[in-house]
Parts: sequence; C-alpha cells; structure tokens
Amino acid sequence: MKIKKKIIFIFSIFINIKFTKGKDFFENANEYQNELCSYNGIPTYDSKTNQVMCECDEKHVNEPRIEFREYINGHLVQCSYERKRRFFAFFLAAILPIGLDFLYLGHIYLFLLSFLLFITVLAVNIIQIILGYKNTNKKEEIANHRKYKFNVRNTEAILKRINMFGINIIFLIYYLSHIIILGLGLIKDSNNIETENDMVYLFSKPED
Repeated sequence: MKIKKKIIFIFSIFINIKFTKGKDFFENANEYQNELCSYNGIPTYDSKTNQVMCECDEKHVNEPRIEFREYINGHLVQCSYERKRRFFAFFLAAILPIGLDFLYLGHIYLFLLSFLLFITVLAVNIIQIILGYKNTNKKEEIANHRKYKFNVRNTEAILKRINMFGINIIFLIYYLSHIIILGLGLIKDSNNIETENDMVYLFSKPED
C-alpha cells in the first residue's frame, strides 16, 4: 500500500508540474477571456501556444489593422472588428446609385468616381432635354422637320439621341452589375474584410 501511495504521489507531482502553468493561465484567463474575445466569440485555451483562441461569431473578425490591435497581459484581443453589413451596402447602392455603398465600405476614391459618373450622366441628360425643348419651340425647326425628315439637322439630332441612349444603357448595365456583384459579396471593405452575409436572413424562414 505504501509503495502504491508513493507512486500516486509522484505521479500527481509530475502532473502538477507539467500542467500547472497552463491551468493557472486558463483559470486566470477566465477572468478576462470574454474581454479577449471582445464578447463576440467563444474562447478556448490552446495549451501548445499558451494562448486563448477565439471562435468569432459571423458578425466579427480579428482586427486586420495592426495599429488598432489591443492586448491584455500580452494576449491579443480578438473578434473586435465588426464586419460591414452586406444588405445595408446593397440597399444604399440600389436606392441611389451615387456610390454611397462605396463610402460605407470605406472606398473613398471609388465613391468619388461613382458620384462624378452619376452627376455627369444626369447633367448630360438634363442638358439634352433642355436643348431638345428649345429646338421644338422654334417654328423654323418644326417646319424643317416636317418638310425634310432626313436633312442634316435631323440626322444630327437622331445621332445625339442614339448617343444619349447608348450612354444611359451603359450606365444602366454598370448599375445592375454593380448591385449584383455587391449582393453576392464579391466587394470587400477597405480593409479587405468580407461583408457580413446578412442577405440570407431575407430568404430564411424564421425559427419557431
């Protein structure tokens, strides 16, 4: 019996020496493991690396920007970066095609480019409408239009309308392809992080 007790005692000492460091860390980490996961993930302890690892929820990932990362007792705070919402970006792009979705995702230059493109197309259309209205109010032009349907002026007017129609079609194709690509999640935010796939909630059935 004495020999058996000694063996058990020695074995317990060996276990304590081998695992005390990790166990103590994990017990101490219990006090702030939720903080290490930013309350946005499930913490687990990795005995090999002596680190608390977090399984982030669908809405969060680890901070991709090094300068914004935080640490607690030398351990990285995880799951602190909130993904951009895909449906909100899709809604901004669909309701008003001026690049607000790019602004929301942090792509400032793409926002400015989309905004200028929209303003340009809109301005050209307005100018063409105003010029067309003035031309139709000129008696001479109306008379020429009735007498000579294929004169030079009419040909130029037809070409201008074709060009305007082409510009509007190109912009419409850009607009539709843009919101489709955005809805599929192929556009990431400015930190190269995929958007949260909350589009599925629109088509999923609510749980009972």
